[in-house]
Amino acid sequence: MLDFRFSDTSGGRNIDATATLLIQPRLWIPSGDYPAHTEWRDKALDEIKDGRKRAMVAFWGSDAIGSIVYQRHTTEKDKVEIRNISIEPYARGRHVADFLLRQVELEAAQDFPGVVSIVTVVKRTNVGILAFALQNGYQVEAVTVLVGNFASNGVEDVVLAKNLLPSEKHLDLEVV
Repeated sequence: MLDFRFSDTSGGRNIDATATLLIQPRLWIPSGDYPAHTEWRDKALDEIKDGRKRAMVAFWGSDAIGSIVYQRHTTEKDKVEIRNISIEPYARGRHVADFLLRQVELEAAQDFPGVVSIVTVVKRTNVGILAFALQNGYQVEAVTVLVGNFASNGVEDVVLAKNLLPSEKHLDLEVV
């Protein structure tokens, strides 16, 4: 029997599990795509601890098997950014990433009030994660080379976006 559960990092929970997952190979991402991943990871863990970033974590029994790190967009406050998806190799193919992604989409508006969409950036050459994002309803917003605080390998980046559904408390449905 499979025993999956999902949790977040609010209140300082699951930060160690997230740290362990971020050390592992990332989902469909060749190590050369993000040469400064180690520096980003260390900074991200500090930001998770102080609440600027969040992580949704999946467990199989008591083992952490996947996480998605996300945050309010740094310049566009009505957006959430997915910053990292990590899934343990032995748990792949069980749709853990799909379910984690859906949980992030649902929790993002509660975690960051006022957000209406979610974005992520993927290297153009990473067809696996591009296919994953497209299968999960994301659409291409731009293709460009992004230069940020961490090293770039010069490969074009694909910016993908998806509108978030309004929470149930904001829906005004008439029942007939």
